[in-house]
Amino acid sequence: HQIRIDQFLMTPVVVLITLGWLLLFVLNDLYNVRWDVSRFDQIRQTSKIILFGVFILFLITLDPHRVLSEGKITLILYALLMIIFVNAGRMLVIFVEKRFKTLEYAPHKTLLVGDTEKAKKLLKVISKNPHLLYEPVGYVTREVKDKPFYGLPRLGRYDDLPGIIRQKGIEEVIIAINERSRDEILNIVARAMHMTVVFKIMPQIYDVVSGHKTAEVIGHPLIRLFPDTMKLWQWVTKRTLDVLNAVLAMILLSPFAVAIVIIQLLSGIQPPFVITETVGKNGQPFGMFNFRTRRPDGTQPWIGRFLERSRIYKLPAILNILMGKMSFVGPRPDDTATAARLEDKIKFYNRRFMVRPGLTGWAQVKYRYETDALKYRRDQLKLDLFYLENMSLLFDLRILLRSAVIFLLGR
Repeated sequence: HQIRIDQFLMTPVVVLITLGWLLLFVLNDLYNVRWDVSRFDQIRQTSKIILFGVFILFLITLDPHRVLSEGKITLILYALLMIIFVNAGRMLVIFVEKRFKTLEYAPHKTLLVGDTEKAKKLLKVISKNPHLLYEPVGYVTREVKDKPFYGLPRLGRYDDLPGIIRQKGIEEVIIAINERSRDEILNIVARAMHMTVVFKIMPQIYDVVSGHKTAEVIGHPLIRLFPDTMKLWQWVTKRTLDVLNAVLAMILLSPFAVAIVIIQLLSGIQPPFVITETVGKNGQPFGMFNFRTRRPDGTQPWIGRFLERSRIYKLPAILNILMGKMSFVGPRPDDTATAARLEDKIKFYNRRFMVRPGLTGWAQVKYRYETDALKYRRDQLKLDLFYLENMSLLFDLRILLRSAVIFLLGR
């Protein structure tokens, strides 16, 4: 029996379709409109999601014997009308917001870092183009300077950045210093890493030729630091897979875990589990479950050595995944004492707390362990940051497959 498209356009089905569109738009962050994204990119993204939704309707109403029925022709027309009217409505809303300078399209208080020639050119572009919503309130430099820069007051030095952001209500920080100052850029960003402010940089020649994505500002591209790489539906899918896999793992591995506990008790390892105070998402501490590998006197029997070499001692952390404190893939969790010690020693260390820590991660499958603990942490952090900047479901799958190979081959 063929389900006709006109049946879907009748109440109450039309209500379900409307709710479906709302859910699809929410899961793809289409209601999170960024002012610095071009209208062309917004239309392209919206149209892509609409075509995906219409394709789902096409599959639901598919009749294998009449692929090009009248209903399907109506569905094509429906897709075209959706693309036209939804995009037109969104552009109208954006026009109104820009016209009255409200919501996302209100002027954004902007702090300029540096007093270089390219910073001056950028300020000229901003002043001549009122549709750009940067509202420069001042600038900061490395040295002490009291003179204005292109009409902007000097608000302080790099070290004063956190205080200036709080006092002036800064929303955007644009870094425009010399090309040989890469380390200095990292130091500047690290000073305000914990603050809710958008960092953008004037790209260096290397950034342009290497193909880094930029947001065009009338011929002056800006690179947005720490962009969001995953949509809401990807986060929901990641969490759903974590829960399903955790439940499946607990069912399949429970006999193996019981056998380990019995051997531990017979070997004098009591209690068989250890709970470590660990730092999780948003810096919130939680107790991470692991198998204990040593006796109360500090000696380690063969079962303890086996658990450590095989990394099976991490198996009870599946409970943390089920409780929402961890994920199967993410940065390696650190205990609270280690986190407190490394927070001030390693730049961007706190970036690791933006997501749930993982049972495995990119650093664990790529890094060759060194004896220098601090050097190890710095190298590990580079890989953790790479993961955070390139997160995707496919990347998680790649890490899980590599982890499985490492476990099976023992290397």
